[in-house]
Amino acid sequence: MGRILRLGLMMLLVAAAGVGNVWGENWVAWWGWQYETIDETTCRIRLRESNQSSISSVTIPSEVEDGGLSFTVVEIAPYAFEGCSKLEEVIIPNSVTTIRELAFCDCEKLATVNIPSSVTTIGERAFKFCVNLTRVYIPKRVTEIAAEA
Repeated sequence: MGRILRLGLMMLLVAAAGVGNVWGENWVAWWGWQYETIDETTCRIRLRESNQSSISSVTIPSEVEDGGLSFTVVEIAPYAFEGCSKLEEVIIPNSVTTIRELAFCDCEKLATVNIPSSVTTIGERAFKFCVNLTRVYIPKRVTEIAAEA
């Protein structure tokens, strides 16, 4: 009986912490963002779904500080801004090295993106259906641009 109670309590604590999502990964809510750790010092980040329909400009943080721990943001997660139909401007910090697949998919109003010199990889279809995207600065350090990026 005690074991079942402990297991139920543990599941309740995990649910209350906001851990997990439709992909079964370990995402943690942090302000208007969600992050997932990659290792002890780095993480990937995405916008929380509740912010996607109203945001027009965003500055991605270079660091996440949570519970006394600090993680450098090195990846923009897959689908991070998918469907942010009002997003016009995004500022990517120099800490980011990877823009994952479909990161900005369906950001219809996004017109200009300045990718910092720290980025080396742009994932597949990262900017798919960004119909107003007319200017993208791609630094020389980018060594991989996947299909339909």
